[in-house]
Amino acid sequence: MKRAIRSAGFTYIGLLFFVFLAGIGLSIAGFSWHMEMRRERERELLFVGDQFRRAIASYHGSTTGKEQYPQSLEDLLEDRRHPNPVRHLRQIYRDPMTGVAEWNLIKEQERIIGVSSKSEDKPIKAAGFAERYQDFAIATSYAGWRFIHRKTPIKADPATNPPLEGGGGGGAGTGGGAEPDGEQ
Repeated sequence: MKRAIRSAGFTYIGLLFFVFLAGIGLSIAGFSWHMEMRRERERELLFVGDQFRRAIASYHGSTTGKEQYPQSLEDLLEDRRHPNPVRHLRQIYRDPMTGVAEWNLIKEQERIIGVSSKSEDKPIKAAGFAERYQDFAIATSYAGWRFIHRKTPIKADPATNPPLEGGGGGGAGTGGGAEPDGEQ
C-alpha cells in the first residue's frame, strides 16, 4: 500500500512539472504572437500613412495656378475645386495603432500637410526604413512617424518641424510612410 501512495505522489509531481513546462511554452507563444501583431500594425501604419501622404500630394498638385493643401481630411475624399469632384483618398483610414479614425493633423498656415498617429507607444521598428523615412528611426513614439507631403524632405529638427495639431509631441519624420516605389 505504501508503494502505491509513493507511486501516486511521483505521478502527481510529474504532472505538475508537465503543466509548468506547458505554461512556460504558452507564455512564450503568447508573447511572440503579441509582438507579431504589433509588427503587423506597424506595417499597416506605414501603408496607411503613405496613403494619406500621397492623397495630400495629389490634392496639392491637382490645381492649376496656386497650389494649396486641404483644410480637412474630408477634402481628400471629395475635392470640389474641379467641375467634376476628384477623389484623392477612398476613405479616412483608422489609425492601426489606436483603432480609431482620428489622427494628429500636421498643419502649415491652417492647411493640412500631413498626419501622424496619436499613439505614444514606442515603435518596435527602429531601422531599415527607406531613405524617405530615415528620420522615423529616431522617433520615440508612433506619433513621431510624421507622414508629411513636402516638395523637399525635411530633417528631424524641432525648430523647423511644424507642431502637431491637438497636442501630441513634436517628433521626427520626413514625409512618407510605407516603403513603396519612390514617387511624389
